[in-house]
Order: sequence, then structure tokens, then C-alpha cells
Amino acid sequence: MTQVLPPGASRCSRVECSRRADLEIRNIRLADKVDLLVDITIRHDFIGAGRSGLNQGQLRNPDNPDHILESAAADKIRNYLDAYAVNRQVAFLPACMTTSGRIHGEFLRLLFFLSNKQADDYFAALSIQYSVICDRGNGVIHRGQKPASRG
Repeated sequence: MTQVLPPGASRCSRVECSRRADLEIRNIRLADKVDLLVDITIRHDFIGAGRSGLNQGQLRNPDNPDHILESAAADKIRNYLDAYAVNRQVAFLPACMTTSGRIHGEFLRLLFFLSNKQADDYFAALSIQYSVICDRGNGVIHRGQKPASRG
């Protein structure tokens, strides 16, 4: 059973407690790790001075809009690398988002993994076998359902 702990409820060693993640997900069993520690950051991807209305609302990196998310993730990994490297059973993930709604790819993968796991658990509890086929080309999602035998 996956268990999510609020901030401050994390069990950590003395070294880990100096840098504590915002979220701990226990028993996630992801990438050969038992637990997952997530540290959350939100960055503002637009710049502009408040006094002059001429340059407000411009992207920080118009040629590479993902740069702000990539640099935020790299900063988090660099800051937490030493604290969590000693525990091989724990994975660390920086959850980086922007105020305009952009989400870093690794965090998006985690959200997909968790929602897929929740759907699997839901249908298993209802004894329904299902499969999802998603065709990105035409946006069609087909879900076939078949009741499991109740032998």
C-alpha cells in the first residue's frame, strides 16, 4: 500500500534531516526504490518591471521555454544529492512547475504513474479487467471492459 506523508512527518537520518523533502511517498516501488521523496518548487517564467508596463509579461527564455524547468530541477538535484545518496532505498524527484502551468517532464511522468496505478487499483477492486488503447494521432481512447470470473 502506498502511503503519502505530509511535510515534517518524514523519517530521516541526521544527515537527511538537514535537507527534508516536501513530500514522502512510501512503498511506491518505483525504479527499484522503495520510497520516493519529492521536493516541490514553483518558478515564475515571465519577467518585467512593475513600474514600466512596456516590458511586463515577457518570457525569461523565449527561445527555450523549458530552460526554467530544467534549471530548477538541476538546482534541486544538486542541493539534495548528498543528503539522499546515502540511502539506496529512496528515490528523489524534483517536482518543478511554473506559474503559467508548465510541468517538468519527470514530475509529469510521476503523475501519470500514480494515476495509472490508481486506475489499476480501482478496476481491480471492482473485479474488472480492462485495457486502454490511446491513439495520439486522432485523440481516441478506447477502454475495453470484461468482468473477471468469480470462480
